[in-house]
Amino acid sequence: MKTLAEKTRQYWTLMRVWNGSSDAKDGITTGCALKDLSEIQSELGPHRSLSQKVSDLRWSIIVGENRKTANSGK
Repeated sequence: MKTLAEKTRQYWTLMRVWNGSSDAKDGITTGCALKDLSEIQSELGPHRSLSQKVSDLRWSIIVGENRKTANSGK
């Protein structure tokens, strides 16, 4: 089980990757990012503010992927 500090660092790394402000995206797939975020969120418990940020990022990734899929079919 990761500490809150480790979970927070992992969240911010994923946030930077998916917002394009990091070159670390190589090797991080959408599925891996969503799995990592789900694990972080399930372990957070009472840390509601970070839990909400994790949830928001998960939905942002899901919506972004759905848009890419929808646009590629046109």
